[in-house]
Amino acid sequence: MSTFLARHLRHPERIIASYLQYIRGLPHPVQPLNERRLDYAALGHTIDYRLRLSLGSAPGPAAIAGVELIGSDLPIDGAPARAVRADLHMIGTSALGRLHAHLTDASRQLDDDALTRLCFVTGFFEAVYRNGSSPASATSSPR
Repeated sequence: MSTFLARHLRHPERIIASYLQYIRGLPHPVQPLNERRLDYAALGHTIDYRLRLSLGSAPGPAAIAGVELIGSDLPIDGAPARAVRADLHMIGTSALGRLHAHLTDASRQLDDDALTRLCFVTGFFEAVYRNGSSPASATSSPR
């Protein structure tokens, strides 16, 4: 991806300067007190999805498979109760549908904040697919 961006963004220093100017007035990020480490994988998935969407591509088959897995009866380590899994499946299906509409229907374009939140939520489902466990269970401390 970095090679692609370097090839197509001839003057990245302009983008970097613009970004630094943009974030200058924003509050500094804060880590939640109950988290021992940041979930860099979730952040990476969010960034990946935003890049894919900006290039006109959908999140991909791993996110779809994660939504289907959470909605199935297959066992998932650390997964919540069946009724909660059904709700998560509905949320995942809705999120993917909204992202698809964003790509295909100009009248249903999402603003930057909504798009970023949907990308973050979609990353949860990809993590379920890739890890075979609920992301919350993977980061929680042993009891």
